[in-house]
Amino acid sequence: MFARLYTLNVKHIFTKPYTPQNNGNAERFIQTLLREWAYARTHTSFDQRNLFLDPFLHMYNLHRPHRGINGFSPVCRLVKNRCNLLAIHNC
Repeated sequence: MFARLYTLNVKHIFTKPYTPQNNGNAERFIQTLLREWAYARTHTSFDQRNLFLDPFLHMYNLHRPHRGINGFSPVCRLVKNRCNLLAIHNC
């Protein structure tokens, strides 16, 4: 994963502690994760639920539009050329 971030020139930025805006963004992501991944369907085990995590994160980061960033996915927000998904998928 970190190698893929490096090839995209993505820099890991740590949030400042006790920053309400950043904490709100994290809380919103956690709510979405619980609603759309963890409890979206019935799983028979923790391992089975974990099998769905990577596909969910892929969909969330590359394909799911986000209202807060004008309908773009997070990866599209990072990539300047309006989200060349074929190039990103090959990383």
